Amino acid sequence: MKQVNTFDDILGSEKLTTYMKETAAVTPPHALMLTGEEGSGKKTLASLYAKALLCENPKRISGTRDMCEPCLTCQSCLQVAAGDHPDILMIAPEEGKAKGRRSISVKTIRETIAAGAYIKPYKGPYKIYLIDHAEKMTEEAQNALLKILEEPPAYIVIMLLATDEESLLATVRSRCVIFHTECVPDQTVTEYLQEYLMVPDYLARPAAAFARGNIGKAAELVSSETFRDQYAKVAWYFKKARFMEFDEIAEFAKEMAVDADTCDRYLELMQLFLRDVLTVRLSEGGSLFFGDEEETVRETARALSYKSVDTIEKQIYTVKERIEQNVAPDMLTEVLLAEIKEACI
Repeated sequence: MKQVNTFDDILGSEKLTTYMKETAAVTPPHALMLTGEEGSGKKTLASLYAKALLCENPKRISGTRDMCEPCLTCQSCLQVAAGDHPDILMIAPEEGKAKGRRSISVKTIRETIAAGAYIKPYKGPYKIYLIDHAEKMTEEAQNALLKILEEPPAYIVIMLLATDEESLLATVRSRCVIFHTECVPDQTVTEYLQEYLMVPDYLARPAAAFARGNIGKAAELVSSETFRDQYAKVAWYFKKARFMEFDEIAEFAKEMAVDADTCDRYLELMQLFLRDVLTVRLSEGGSLFFGDEEETVRETARALSYKSVDTIEKQIYTVKERIEQNVAPDMLTEVLLAEIKEACI
């Protein structure tokens, strides 16, 4: 995995990294919210910014504005890297009373932030609070945080890392500088996987495309035997569907429907396979997501009409919608797989 030591090591999010370098050299905001899906680099960015803010010998960067990078060698930088700097406090969701439900309670906010916010930093110029999965804060917790955000001490920096900013109160959002982590181009993600994780092209390319610009997600996918197996199973099913018996279809439907996340991944892979089918039918250029299964894609393209592709895609969307409504996916996937079989005959 590529070591991220400076802002220039970050792929994407250039506006955000420029903002961080500039404010680290002057004055940071009291509240900064970083939003984006899991694996998009929010924690890495927050840690690097904290390192720059607390660095004892920051490297000054010449330009139109003052900017700085952390030196990486001072005691403060080493402590941040080791996760034991006394002026950084991490807050994360905890298991609640409802089994499996994690949240950040008002008690946690009061004991970690409200109780210590007005105590000056131990050694650095700032006291930094990192709130991971900030959208998991209860409404009471957000209101407790709001009191600090309304009149923060000069040395306080609160970073909220969220996957869904709309889950946070508008009054909290309005007091934060908000940045969204940016998607990285597929080609850049592919090159990253090949260069730093030594992943072959036939695995790197589909993982990058499936991750949609999320390097962390792509790195997770290429190391996942489950993803590689699901990728192969989707191509296998489109190739064999017209020959399959009902009991075989039912067995694959159960495998797809083992849980909502697994089902959703299978459905996305099917959508990408159908996109390849249309690319072949329309004779469009460009690489295929299922590039190493090109012959299967072409066979399917010869078997499916445009109307059949449209019908299958609509069925996939229906399954997704019903799953979001907490409908058990097993029967839904059986209907979908039967639809594909019928279309391929």
